[in-house]
Amino acid sequence: MAAPAGCSSGATSSTATTSTTASAAALRGVTRAPSPFERFEQVRVTIRGADGEVRSPCMLLARTEELRAQGLMHVRAGGLDPFAGMVFAFDQDVTGSFTMADTVMPLSVVFLDPSGRVVSSQAMTPCPAGTTTCPTYPAAGPYRTAIEVPAGQATVLGLDEKAEVQVGGACPT
Repeated sequence: MAAPAGCSSGATSSTATTSTTASAAALRGVTRAPSPFERFEQVRVTIRGADGEVRSPCMLLARTEELRAQGLMHVRAGGLDPFAGMVFAFDQDVTGSFTMADTVMPLSVVFLDPSGRVVSSQAMTPCPAGTTTCPTYPAAGPYRTAIEVPAGQATVLGLDEKAEVQVGGACPT
């Protein structure tokens, strides 16, 4: 299946499983992000890394098809501040690939199952302007949530293969 343009998901529905705090419908306590991301909400992501350290960065939240299609298009390195990345939340398990069309900074994507365990992760390279077919970046299996962060930041945040992740709640002030 071809992924739509942008740093987005070409995700399709798979077998629905138990809803978690990472599902798009279940998220509570989120607020609108400040400009220039006012179309998005902001949400706390709690990450328990393999090292046992707990980190709780604030991230942008894309929980509608329109916002997931926009993703981090046109955002330049350093342009995410004060956010650590973007959460793509779905109401059920999905499959599909992400693409980097119109995305200008290298990113890492981490795919999570409904319990917040890592399914797989990948480094993603921007697709050069004017390219008609961009590479796609699929998950190793069905996922409920995907998190994109600037290249190199997944490790800094503890988003490794043994991480446990919960999405939900107000961002720290």
